[in-house]
Amino acid sequence: MKLNKIAVAILLFIFSKDSFGIVFPSAEEVLIANRIQYLNNMRKFAGDLFWPDFANDSSVGAVVYFTHKSSYLFNADQASIDKIEGKYDVIVNPNNTKMLRLENPFDSAVYVMETQFDYDDSRKNRIDYKKPTLFCTSTEAIAGYSQNVKTTEDWTVSVLHEYYHQYQLRHDAVFNYVLSLLKQKTILTRDTLQGIFRTNQSYHDTLMRENDNLLKAIAATSLEEEKGYFKEFLRLRNKRYQEYNKKYKTQINIPEDFWEKMEGTAQFMEATTRLNFSKFPVDSTLLETDPMYHGNAAFEGFSFDTAPEFYNPPDAVYYLEATGFNLVRLLEKNKVEYKGNFFNYASLPLHMQLKYFYKL
Repeated sequence: MKLNKIAVAILLFIFSKDSFGIVFPSAEEVLIANRIQYLNNMRKFAGDLFWPDFANDSSVGAVVYFTHKSSYLFNADQASIDKIEGKYDVIVNPNNTKMLRLENPFDSAVYVMETQFDYDDSRKNRIDYKKPTLFCTSTEAIAGYSQNVKTTEDWTVSVLHEYYHQYQLRHDAVFNYVLSLLKQKTILTRDTLQGIFRTNQSYHDTLMRENDNLLKAIAATSLEEEKGYFKEFLRLRNKRYQEYNKKYKTQINIPEDFWEKMEGTAQFMEATTRLNFSKFPVDSTLLETDPMYHGNAAFEGFSFDTAPEFYNPPDAVYYLEATGFNLVRLLEKNKVEYKGNFFNYASLPLHMQLKYFYKL
């Protein structure tokens, strides 16, 4: 690889801070850059399958990639780069992407795969201050920790899920809605909701019946039959909301509706990508250089109905991933035009879109 004078001039123009060096990558860093490129290619593929705007370059946000010993920053804008504490190196990589090696790595757990942002005004110096940022651990590190991620293909599809959350949160209406819920303290985390699902028997049992009616509606062969199952779903859901809100003085429907909407679409995007994975071109570079990449046979035999981690609440990481996924399946089954107002009306629940469709 050669770094010509023009390339140097461009890098010097882009990175005005004086605390960096321009360096060539190690073999490991070339692999990292190629994996990020593979992730971006997968984003475009997934967007074309499910949500076209997700495929556009405008949806790319900052990515922090952790290895056992270093952290790397991709796609950051100059305002975020200026917040970096300590020195960093600008790495010249084969994909011409903005790749930085940080001298002072961000703190990272052994396993991290999450889009997050900070909104505390006392921490404006953080690169994720009011900027949704994707944090992910390397394939190697995760493979030694998680049973679900053993290949680069597993890693890419899992990170893609978080990449989609970043895309969702980069829409002003969604981001501002989340901020308002945080400031009003009316949003519960996904972990809190999952804890309620696991420990509150009535809540759990009613929600399982709700999900069962969604699955029956998906399988229904007539619109009238489908409408009947969805009507029962709404009755059960309203009953659960009323009972919980009355007992605990908490409007639990507000956070559940939001997370179900966010997670349901992310789950559908991920499942659709798995379903069509064999159509994605094999990456010849990774095939030669990445021992954890095996081509496109990773999800052979996958289907929506044989993957309980997508459709069955107890098998999902969060129950609302499953109910949200099934609601999106119903929307897609009936070709409901729910995507046009998805972001502008951030508080509009998925089930309300279906209620309008069924005219209930």
